[in-house]
Amino acid sequence: MAEIRNEDDFLDFMFKIGQTKKFGVIRPPVVLGDGTTISIQASEVHYSTPRENNRRVYLSWELGFPSREIPEILKYMEGLNHDPTDSVYPFVPTRVILELIRSTGGTIM
Repeated sequence: MAEIRNEDDFLDFMFKIGQTKKFGVIRPPVVLGDGTTISIQASEVHYSTPRENNRRVYLSWELGFPSREIPEILKYMEGLNHDPTDSVYPFVPTRVILELIRSTGGTIM
């Protein structure tokens, strides 16, 4: 379990769990403090800023397929009338993700 207190902690954690694959960097689903799982990705093949591999800092991330509806990220959902748990959320700012982590218990596994 990793405690995420600030942006540096978050970036350190995301950098450690990333694995470079043939087409980008892939990270396993993240488990938030309340048990919610969600994909948090950033690489040349994801909806992130920048769209590069193995950057130490990303300004926005691609979220996807949360295990429950998360009201704080609904405005980023790709497309209309989709199931929020079966959707991608492009270019979600790091600050929004940090707020989500704090609101769910402040820890990530």
